[in-house]
Amino acid sequence: MTTRPICVLDLVEGKLSQRPSNTPTIDLPPELDRSVGVVSLDRQSHGHYLAADGKKLSCPAFVRPLSWRASGELFLLLDGGEVPTTYRLSSIDSGERRTASR
Repeated sequence: MTTRPICVLDLVEGKLSQRPSNTPTIDLPPELDRSVGVVSLDRQSHGHYLAADGKKLSCPAFVRPLSWRASGELFLLLDGGEVPTTYRLSSIDSGERRTASR
């Protein structure tokens, strides 16, 4: 199965990168501090993160491939391969979807 690259914007650092379409993503947890924009996922698929009010929280997380995400949608993108894994606040670059749909 071939995976096509998708241009993704890291919303914490403002950097663009090309990632395979099968790169794991998770939904944004409630109350995530978007200025930090990082969630650690443990072996039981619980996301651990810092809330906007400074509290440490956790919630269940469901992994989906990057190819399932829509342009402009906010999500968390896999940033490493070790457990606990880290996911970063990201969005698909809108230019990528326009190019891909032509």
